[in-house]
Amino acid sequence: MEWLETAGRILPFWVANPVRGAAAVAGVVFLIWSVWPLLTKNADVAKPAASPLPSATDARVSNTGTISGSVVVGGDVRGDIKVQQAPPSRTVKADESSPLELRVYGVPSDGPYPAGTMIAGIRWGDHLTDTRVELVNRTDETIVDLGLSIQLDTHIAAVGQLTQIPDVIIEPDHGPARFLSLTGTDEEGRKITMPIVPAGPMIAPVYRVSCPRVLARSSIQLVVAGIALNPPKEDGSMPDTLVAPVTRPTRIRLEGRYIVAPPGRAVVTYVISQELPVDFGGG
Repeated sequence: MEWLETAGRILPFWVANPVRGAAAVAGVVFLIWSVWPLLTKNADVAKPAASPLPSATDARVSNTGTISGSVVVGGDVRGDIKVQQAPPSRTVKADESSPLELRVYGVPSDGPYPAGTMIAGIRWGDHLTDTRVELVNRTDETIVDLGLSIQLDTHIAAVGQLTQIPDVIIEPDHGPARFLSLTGTDEEGRKITMPIVPAGPMIAPVYRVSCPRVLARSSIQLVVAGIALNPPKEDGSMPDTLVAPVTRPTRIRLEGRYIVAPPGRAVVTYVISQELPVDFGGG
């Protein structure tokens, strides 16, 4: 065999020259030791790395929609994970059983309040009527994002709050902005136009009320100062007297919405759309 013949030639050389033979063996060993890291590194690069698949063990689902458990990566526990699911939501029409109770009534009186009387920040006049609106949270949950529009079958001169609920905003809703002015003539007969800039309480068909929160078992009490206006003349011009004799409103319309979001339960948006009678009690 060829390898036996080769070994027969090499062995006598190592026996006759042991030092040179040992040096040759050492050189081969050193060469293999030098290139071995490169060979193993290339092998690692060529071999695709296994992707550890994370998995959850001991997963638990609570009644609040939270999924919790341990994360295991490559057989090692890497910590806990919690996934909070968004609570469900729904929209319903508010009725007599809804969390916010609407109470409406007129304040009877034998005559007008004395001129200048202040009620809920409103300076009273003998041409105003007093309608009360109470928004009562009759539940143990907080009501949030309350928005309400109020409309009488007359007009509204002002709306004020009797209670001290913070951050309640009350403003007239005139609809689209309009330019109001008076047209006449000066002393020389020239036509002039004067703009009307509202000051003080503003008469409007609708007032809007908003409140960020109504705490459990609390209420917002509002005073709605109603006012009756004379209609325009047949030619569309302003009436000679703008304010009509005192006329009590008979109906009130309430439109709006609010939200109840108990922790861990469905978020419910209640839509208000009610027309209610205004009862002055025959006074």
